[in-house]
Amino acid sequence: MYVNDIRWDDSYKYVWYSGHGPWSTRFTAWYAAGLLYRNRGQGLPNAKAAIEYILSCQMTGNVESAWYGTFKASPDEPYPTPDSELYPPEIYSSYDPNWREFIGTQLVQFVEEFSGFIGPKLVTQIEDSLEIAAVGSMCRNGSNPEGDNLTPAYSNPALMRA
Repeated sequence: MYVNDIRWDDSYKYVWYSGHGPWSTRFTAWYAAGLLYRNRGQGLPNAKAAIEYILSCQMTGNVESAWYGTFKASPDEPYPTPDSELYPPEIYSSYDPNWREFIGTQLVQFVEEFSGFIGPKLVTQIEDSLEIAAVGSMCRNGSNPEGDNLTPAYSNPALMRA
């Protein structure tokens, strides 16, 4: 918690991490759980704000895209632009399909362990987000786009999809 305490950007309600832009959706999701467990000071309102911001980073624009239902690595990251060279869709570069499961499993924890803290409105928003993530995940079969390495031997998504 200490590492993310010092990286917390209170104005943005996100954990600062320079790996994929200034902020990290994944680390913020993990930190929000820690804030809820710790339940001190501004932890609850910060966790709720972080969760809402995480949900706003879900890619929901095109249900037929390979990135539908996944989450941007950082809130300032653009959406993949299929018809442009600006930010072309490239698996594990402009989007990571595994983040549906990485972030999704954290969202499940928020609902299962903290629904009383975060309230029914946010629980419903999380459930809606999980449904979108599930649709995107079910459409992923390892053949599209080129370079998708979803195979039975790839343990991360295999375990999370079980």
